[in-house]
Amino acid sequence: MATFVKVEDFNSGPLRVAFNNLSEQNLQGVIDAVERVFLPSVLGAELSKLLIADYDPSTGFSEQRFTDIFEPFEVDNEKELVISEGIKQMLMLMIYFEYVRFQPIQNRETGNTTAINESSEQVSGVSSGLYLRYNESIKTAHAIQCKIRQSEDYPEYNGQNLKVTSWV
Repeated sequence: MATFVKVEDFNSGPLRVAFNNLSEQNLQGVIDAVERVFLPSVLGAELSKLLIADYDPSTGFSEQRFTDIFEPFEVDNEKELVISEGIKQMLMLMIYFEYVRFQPIQNRETGNTTAINESSEQVSGVSSGLYLRYNESIKTAHAIQCKIRQSEDYPEYNGQNLKVTSWV
């Protein structure tokens, strides 16, 4: 079960997703998978485990070093301003990308299908802004990694080099 992001986080706002009692379990599965895989990609396996272990939903983090990278921040990196939207928002952006890009596709005995609606038309991932959400998530991940690399407080850090994507 995910620690930071809940299904209810997608009920409103710019990252609102359509789900019902049947698809809620699918959304929860994506939330669990993204937190389990993406967070260690950003922080490294050991640091992500320590971050999760230190978190208490009612009080937050006991170690300031985790609060420093979890919350939104801005930091100067030589001649560049690096902005993080925070770890929760980073995860939500990636969850949104992963969930919404496969939402219209259903796997059935006859193969992968999509619904045909009389009064609506499906848009591409580019038109829907999916790749913008993905890149926003990666941009925040880079900011968090930058802040970690500037500090000596994260000796466990082993984050991966994540790349933005382009539809071109």
